[in-house]
Amino acid sequence: MAEAHSPAAGKYDLFTLLLHELGHAAGFHAGRVDEEHAIDAVLTGDHQHVDASEHPYDLMGTHLT
Repeated sequence: MAEAHSPAAGKYDLFTLLLHELGHAAGFHAGRVDEEHAIDAVLTGDHQHVDASEHPYDLMGTHLT
């Protein structure tokens, strides 16, 4: 975590951003369901992310806490 006075404070790092986008590239969206490895998650209205209010620390959320 960046220190409060750092220019990086409150911003995403490149590694986290790339992991999130790779999640999309790997097929994370509501239209693709893997029954064998199903995960219960509350999704956003567009079904492209998990709901950050329900899952605040999930990499596939719209915002990271």
